[in-house]
Amino acid sequence: MGVAELASRQHAVVSRRQLLALGLSKDGIAHRVRTGRLHPLHPGVYVVGHRLLLRHSLHMAAVLACEGGILSHRSAAALHGLLGTPAGPVNVMVARGGGHRFRGIRVP
Repeated sequence: MGVAELASRQHAVVSRRQLLALGLSKDGIAHRVRTGRLHPLHPGVYVVGHRLLLRHSLHMAAVLACEGGILSHRSAAALHGLLGTPAGPVNVMVARGGGHRFRGIRVP
């Protein structure tokens, strides 16, 4: 699987860890950022090929940024069509002591 195929399965976002697992080097990732093929969204999370983000892209990026996290609360309900799109940060649940805090993500 290549970067484009992975991105197409994940609403156009990928993590640095995934890119390294696909065989890209740190320099290769940096080159793709410089040339506009990857756009940083959160530390270690990139939008592939463009900057257009849909709500699902933001959900996926939040989950990737909080390694081992899952979409939760109002964000998960909206993803499953149970609520309208909530305003504010994306809610992600992480295991005790896990995850990080980033702009636009709330870890309850």
